[in-house]
Amino acid sequence: MVGVVAEDDTLDFKNHGYQKSIPEWRNDLLTDIAAFANARGGLIICGMDEEKKTALALSINGLGADYKTDPEIRRLEQAANSGIEPAVPGLRFEKVPLSDPSKANAIVIRVPRSFAAPHRIKQTRLFPIRRSIGNGEMTIEELRRAFNLAGSYIEQLRQFRQSRLNAVINARIPAIPVRLNPGMLIVCQSIPLGFVDNVPVIDIGVSFGDEGMKRTLGESRLKDAAHALAHPNLDGFAFPFAMSEKNGTANGYCQVFRTGAIVGASDTGWHHPRARGAYLCIRVRADCTPHCV
Repeated sequence: MVGVVAEDDTLDFKNHGYQKSIPEWRNDLLTDIAAFANARGGLIICGMDEEKKTALALSINGLGADYKTDPEIRRLEQAANSGIEPAVPGLRFEKVPLSDPSKANAIVIRVPRSFAAPHRIKQTRLFPIRRSIGNGEMTIEELRRAFNLAGSYIEQLRQFRQSRLNAVINARIPAIPVRLNPGMLIVCQSIPLGFVDNVPVIDIGVSFGDEGMKRTLGESRLKDAAHALAHPNLDGFAFPFAMSEKNGTANGYCQVFRTGAIVGASDTGWHHPRARGAYLCIRVRADCTPHCV
């Protein structure tokens, strides 16, 4: 990260921990958190120095041995929960111990993309938003879009979920990527908050190439079980479970969408008979790369 990663619309570096000695510390904290929550979410790393012109990370200096990390985190949490409305769901403050005792700890504030946006600062009644060049105020159009999204988000989730369930129940090709064997199925869906934007977050060329599939499928023992059957499609890429060479049907499948959503169905609880007793599950890393482990 040091010397390579720069601040952007999802990352902010602070060489302090919003100490009380800093003028306007409360307003700065609330603005930074609400701005990320009103945009794509992001990380605030406290204890990181940056180069002023390029915003590149210079060094992890920590917050110093005199900074009482645990009580300070409680102070920041209380300020955030009481100073932003509505409160940001899933907001997390994490202490990161550093190897140098003089640096002590850093703090990572994880601000998720919020389905409760727009958020405003109670005292100033402003709606901040994170942009590539820093924080700004939401425009009327951005506010209108945020309010509309908040009202329709749950409905869009339900529609996506139901459409995918109907596709499995009715065995509708190409809504499902393979023909399934008849019988009872377990269906699992994982849908990220940002999927309603319909913006691709997974580069299929990177994820599906030879190196990408090594990362995606993980252990070599799983490679033979899925790599040979995995294939890209219009939605993203998919791989079937226990594909029959005789009739071309499968016991299940997993579909990874370009938007980061994941849908899978299996008649065996995600157990793959060719994976030596391993259970197939999908996780999505912070960089939105799907992994099978």
